[in-house]
Amino acid sequence: MWGSGESRTLEGEQKALGGGEDTMLDAEQKVLEGGQRAARTDAVAPPGFDPAKVEEVKKWAFDRYKEVEALHARMSIQESDPSKDDVEKVVKRLRALEIAVAVNHEDPVAAKQRFEDWARREAKVAWLYYVEHWKKQKAKEEEENARKERDRRKLLARQAVVEFRKTYAGAPDPESEVGTVLAGLVDVKTGLVWLGSSGVPNRRYALTTIMRDILKNVRQVEKWKTDVCAEVDVMNTYIKEIGITSPADIVGKNLNFHAETWDDLRQVWKARGACGNCRQWITDINADHGG
Repeated sequence: MWGSGESRTLEGEQKALGGGEDTMLDAEQKVLEGGQRAARTDAVAPPGFDPAKVEEVKKWAFDRYKEVEALHARMSIQESDPSKDDVEKVVKRLRALEIAVAVNHEDPVAAKQRFEDWARREAKVAWLYYVEHWKKQKAKEEEENARKERDRRKLLARQAVVEFRKTYAGAPDPESEVGTVLAGLVDVKTGLVWLGSSGVPNRRYALTTIMRDILKNVRQVEKWKTDVCAEVDVMNTYIKEIGITSPADIVGKNLNFHAETWDDLRQVWKARGACGNCRQWITDINADHGG
């Protein structure tokens, strides 16, 4: 039922809030000073009332109110530009907007538009100060969330390799379908993971033209050839299954490798970064070699 959950009424607010833009702030001042908040039971929703739109504008006003209020609380210089007093006016107007929509049943779209018109006309500096601050804060939050998600997805390659090598608890033997190194490759943008193994006989697919092109400038700095590594096998599988037709189609910044190698001395699998051969081409495609 409309009004059953509201707790922001005060003596005389229906008259005050019904007076339009100028009385909205007066009503808000009474709310702030009076503190009387009894549940309203006699409110009647107007014709054409849209509960979803009311909730949308009400939430928008409340969220902005809390954000501007927090910003205002951190301001210490009265004569700053904008002044602390000007920012406080925005705080009160946002509070009044929430009350006008939630309690007085004003049209939510019109009430919000009235606030925005007032903000542009009477509090442009203070409102823009908040908007710019909010944009920067939002950008920081989005960047941090994206970093956390990328880090989470990077672990997928390791998890997949660990599960893969659990199948080969002991040392790989000549009959195994894997070599002494296993590699995982994750596309951190999609979360898709591919697996590969060292050793030419263990390749899932014959070496693609694209993979050969990637390897052509690699200088052999290890005892083994440049095309026998698990990273080569998993990258070749990625190229084949994604349908890469040109090295230019590879978005290396989204690719993260993880490798595990068999330690014959300790008789265990252990994580390792890419070898000197693979590190060259993985760096060339701008991917993360995991080491």
